[in-house]
Amino acid sequence: MAPAPNCKGEEKTTKYEGHLVKLDNHRFLDVAPDSAEVCELCLPLHSFFPISQENDTLALIPLNDEWLSAAIVQNKVRLAHIYQDNYPREVTNDAALTASSKDLKAFVRKYADDKAAFKPDPNLVFKRK
Repeated sequence: MAPAPNCKGEEKTTKYEGHLVKLDNHRFLDVAPDSAEVCELCLPLHSFFPISQENDTLALIPLNDEWLSAAIVQNKVRLAHIYQDNYPREVTNDAALTASSKDLKAFVRKYADDKAAFKPDPNLVFKRK
């Protein structure tokens, strides 16, 4: 199957949509490619980041893929998922969660404050000019 005409891989700039979500006392940014930007070979995957805001600094805190993969293997976390490119879990940490919204919300509520699960990344800290 050939890619859609507007899908040029790495040459293409992708626009994303973000929505601020509040679960309990935590704020999250739900980011996904704009629906018009998703080609036939791309997946419209959401990225869900807890956010931390202090004064003029905003930090997005990503889910730690290595922690998630280990937690799934150890049955510490039970969420529906697939491994990208169909690699077995022993080869990759790139699990894409396919669980229901209800299950994902429960997971986020349980682990939102866990610094091993959501590991700060200095590349995702933004300062207002």
